[in-house]
This record gives sequence, structure tokens and C-alpha cells, in this order.
Amino acid sequence: MEDSKTFQLVEDLRDFADFVEEHGPSLPSISIELRSWIWGYEVEDQGVPEGVALALRAGIKSADEVTKEYSDDYFRLYMTFGKLQYRVVCNREEVCEKNVIGTKMVSKSMPPEGEWTVQEVEEEIVEWVCNPLLSIATDRE
Repeated sequence: MEDSKTFQLVEDLRDFADFVEEHGPSLPSISIELRSWIWGYEVEDQGVPEGVALALRAGIKSADEVTKEYSDDYFRLYMTFGKLQYRVVCNREEVCEKNVIGTKMVSKSMPPEGEWTVQEVEEEIVEWVCNPLLSIATDRE
């Protein structure tokens, strides 16, 4: 492995697995969150869509299951390895283009000074066009 951070992560995971194997029965329930955030300002040699696509392709080759989720302001790529799940997260606008195709009036609770009120407000109707590099794997909303 070329990257010393990657090498160190692999070593740390092995050490933790040894620890769990040795002490697991006496430990409280263990929850592990494996996650990478990809931000556009951090990616120097490749763009965010390309970085996510590389992770996606690696996951397709090695993971038990790969799914994509487009929701709120984020894009999430989930790779499942047995009972472990690795998540890659980036801003949705980094991998999808937001197209406002209209507006609609909706009722929303608004917090003015004093009491909350329900008001009619204009809300954008949005269609997302996502980078074709991410077209493999299963989508979920």
C-alpha cells in the first residue's frame, strides 16, 4: 500500500479486530461507523464525482451490497461487508445538478416572533440530474 494513512488504518482495524476477538464477551455492545466525507475543496487531483465513482466501482467488486441514496442535501454511497457498512458522503450538488423546473405554494409552519403560524409560501420544484459516473449500483430515495 502506497498511502501511509491507508496502511495505518488497515493496521488499526486489525488491532481492533484482535481486541474484539480477545475481549468481545466482556465488552458492551459495539457499534462501528465507517464513513468518508468527500468535499470539493479537499479533492485536488480528481473531482468529487470521479472520487465517488472510484469508490463505487471498488465497492461493486468487493462489497456484498452497494446502494446509493440521494436525499436532503447529501449523496450517500453505502457499501455493506457482512454486518459492517461503509458510507461515502458528499454534498448532493457535487455529483448532481439542481434544476428548478417550477414553483408551488405549500403550507408551512413559520416561526415569527411570538407564536408559530401556518403560512402559504412558495417552494421550488426541483429535478436532479446526477453524474453518469454514478449510474451503476442500486438507488434508494
